[in-house]
Amino acid sequence: MALFVVNALGWLLAAALLLLSLRRVVLMLAACAPPRPIAAGRDKPSVTLLIPARNEETGISRTLNAVAALDYPPDRLLTVLIDDGSKDATRTLCERWAAERDRTLAISFSASRGRIAALNAGVAAAPATDLIAICDADLEPKPEWLRKLADAFADERVGAAAALVRPVGADRSVVSRYAAVENWVNQLVTSAGKDRLDLNPMTNGASAYRRTALEALGWFGTGSSGDDVRATVGLTRTGWLTRQVQSAVTEHPVVDNFSDYWKQHVRWSGNLSNSAFFAKPSDGASVGIWRTVETWVVTRGYADRIVLLAVSGFVALGTLPMWIPLLYLATIAGNVMTALVKARTGRKFPGFFFSTLAFYAIDIVASFGALVAPRAPGPYTPPRADA
Repeated sequence: MALFVVNALGWLLAAALLLLSLRRVVLMLAACAPPRPIAAGRDKPSVTLLIPARNEETGISRTLNAVAALDYPPDRLLTVLIDDGSKDATRTLCERWAAERDRTLAISFSASRGRIAALNAGVAAAPATDLIAICDADLEPKPEWLRKLADAFADERVGAAAALVRPVGADRSVVSRYAAVENWVNQLVTSAGKDRLDLNPMTNGASAYRRTALEALGWFGTGSSGDDVRATVGLTRTGWLTRQVQSAVTEHPVVDNFSDYWKQHVRWSGNLSNSAFFAKPSDGASVGIWRTVETWVVTRGYADRIVLLAVSGFVALGTLPMWIPLLYLATIAGNVMTALVKARTGRKFPGFFFSTLAFYAIDIVASFGALVAPRAPGPYTPPRADA
């Protein structure tokens, strides 16, 4: 009887891994198709642009210079800088920049309250606008970034639109190469495939939201981080669509050492898990079975790595055939190669690919640690472009 239970569990996990393999293949094929067109609206919606920051004095000037160069009607844009209890000169820089410009506010906390509280405070401080946009203080948006995001809201079903966040400093180390590949796979394969299949790609730190959709969710909720994951899950469960706009580009420095990589995975894992309980499905909301299933998979975080480890264990016991985990690894390799081609890595393709192969075992360990480790208290300070 015990042997039967063990075998049944092994094959149940094998079935789950095969379904996850199929998901990767479907998203990869969809990502290879041309993006869904976005028809620009005739009039640009009004936008409140939130820029949350904490201890960003060495890099925030680049972000603010990029925001100043945005190609968006000035009379339709209000910018709010939120200093989340910085211990450096971030507050001074924000207040000085705001004082020199019209339609710009600067608010600050005496002590850090976390990213979500900063965003909610920014919304509360600003007059009502059609859209709420977010630009993290370590990003450099291109001039057309906000205009391209706003175009997505000509479709009244759209509740949020995410930009393409391009990694900077990808070739510094093995860790940065792997982090860049993760970024490319997530955006150029997973999110692009989801957008093509109408499966609600995830928002990020360079996204825009329809104000009425966010308001129905209670804005960004509570906690210290994870606003993008929660918002995506909440919008999906209440019947809204999300889009990925690949022509709306920002740049972001990737982590280049293992310590930052580990902290990042712990934070991401916690954000994904916590989002599972954000926003109950609305009665009558048109969610769809596949969007519901995809949202469930997303909120499981890095559980696929755990399933892979478990299946590999059953292979070692002789319960399952070797081809099952090898098939899953092959789909990952396919996703990576597709992402590297779409990222136009050119002659650097082999270096990125083999760095990914070398680091993937470490990633599995880090993902397992992220699932079982307690979340680090306090806010997170992201890597800087000049680190």
